[in-house]
Amino acid sequence: MLNIDLISVTVATNSSSGSGGGDSFTLHLLHTNDIHSRFEPFTRRSTKCKPGEPENCFGGVARRAGFINMMKKELGEIMLLDAGDQFQGTPWFYFYKGHDSSHFLNKLKYQAMALGNHEFDNGVEGLRIFLGNVTVPILCSNLDQTTTPDFMKKVKEHVEITYKNHKFDVVGYITETVVQLSKTGDLKFSNELEKVKEVVTDLVRKGSKFIIALGHAGYEADKRMPREIPDIDIIVGGHSHTLLYHGSSAGVEGDYPTVVRHADGRRTLIVQAGTAGKWVGVLNVAFDEEGNVKSWSGNPVLMNLSIPEGMFKIEYLNSNLSFMYTKVLCRTDVFLDANDKICCQQECTLGNLFTDAMVSFFKERNANATIALTNGGGIRSSIDRGTTSLNHDNNSGDINYNEVISAFPYGDVIMVAETSGRTLYEALRHSISNFSPNKEKHGKFLQVSCWLASWLVRWFGCCWMVGW
Repeated sequence: MLNIDLISVTVATNSSSGSGGGDSFTLHLLHTNDIHSRFEPFTRRSTKCKPGEPENCFGGVARRAGFINMMKKELGEIMLLDAGDQFQGTPWFYFYKGHDSSHFLNKLKYQAMALGNHEFDNGVEGLRIFLGNVTVPILCSNLDQTTTPDFMKKVKEHVEITYKNHKFDVVGYITETVVQLSKTGDLKFSNELEKVKEVVTDLVRKGSKFIIALGHAGYEADKRMPREIPDIDIIVGGHSHTLLYHGSSAGVEGDYPTVVRHADGRRTLIVQAGTAGKWVGVLNVAFDEEGNVKSWSGNPVLMNLSIPEGMFKIEYLNSNLSFMYTKVLCRTDVFLDANDKICCQQECTLGNLFTDAMVSFFKERNANATIALTNGGGIRSSIDRGTTSLNHDNNSGDINYNEVISAFPYGDVIMVAETSGRTLYEALRHSISNFSPNKEKHGKFLQVSCWLASWLVRWFGCCWMVGW
């Protein structure tokens, strides 16, 4: 068994506030999203940490555990939620297939988790063991349960959580595009906004006063939701890897929380905490007895050196994953960048290397490959020039099995096909549709080899327009 010891730590948080007065009780909400099997600490470049440089390491389940435990001791009672995509992204998922995620969710005592699209990366059957092991309520209201296998019945539309003698209804949802993003088989999903509206309306009719939407559809979708469903008090989101923060911090895409004000004076608070467990969101919300948000404070907290790991142990690491850190496949003399979804928005060095290698591989085998392309969303992690193996510091530029799996975790198949110039043109147009330098990055953005294309992006006062 994996073993976890939770320890107490102290850390300061930045805060932001809204209007206050007349509150009855305060909810202390901790939340994560898009962990992507990041159970070990990592650098700013999302590469493996080097021995002797702890100040350059972030995240890891040990720090999350210590921080959650500290918050419980400091605040007395907390609510702990996760907005999906626990699966996929490191050799942990490659080897454990979700056993790791269920174990840590249980040990950290999460109270609810929304299904993310990557939870389906091993197919519907791949969820069977996870759902059988996890004791945390798994939520997705817009999953059509009429045709699901019996083991999927464990996924619920919503769950009731009692907090300080008040009943909160937490409603789960996922982007309806999950059927294009992952291996959902015959499962059917309805529009998330319409379904959440239906569920929330029914809950309000039954007397619910405190409603949290916990979902995996992205920041832009989350901002649209309260316009249609003003009865939602808090939206805890994921999918877009959006870091919301109140104050100054690198990479911030919006205020924490993002506040939607309604005509009747009510407010909905939207939160999200980046990706990979580098941050843990902390939101404090004062409610009156009628369920109205009165005031709020909080911010995501960086999981850095100030939060010690203590006695935390992961016993399976050396025995089951060590071969991935010691098996060297190749080497690099340059940093291969895929950090912060850069490959989903522009040409990136790791995308160049991968597509160049595709052309070279098939030309050597007389496959007459002229160009290569791959979607940027399939490239998930950078590869540094000096990496760290399990037991020693390796500055030679060797690339080990762990780094390749972390960068390309999906096991995609490379194909050779004949196609027309028109098809390539349409593929490129699709690749850059919905492009915006300031909004969500899309995985369909192409990385290419032996192919040169250019386009023009302009701001027209309301939106970005892409042209040629």
